[in-house]
Amino acid sequence: MTCEYCFSHYVTAFFVAATRFKLLYQDWRGYLISFFALVWVANQYMSIYDRLRLNIKREHKEIEAQENGQRAGPHLLRSATCDPERDQNQELRGKGVP
Repeated sequence: MTCEYCFSHYVTAFFVAATRFKLLYQDWRGYLISFFALVWVANQYMSIYDRLRLNIKREHKEIEAQENGQRAGPHLLRSATCDPERDQNQELRGKGVP
């Protein structure tokens, strides 16, 4: 498969070609500018969505900690951050791998 960043380029290329959308210029430069402008807008929306999703996950962890009678310290919220390398290292340490 592909990442969200690359996918945004593919979708943008399809829609620019399908709609013949041009920005600022009426020749090939208009296609080029519109392509990069639309990719930039799409990536801004994805960043906002990722930030919102991370905040919602953190709020769920806080609520879960409060329901369990625990204090919502940073050690409980650490798993709500997006760091797959650190998460993988912690799993390996739990299995006895240095």
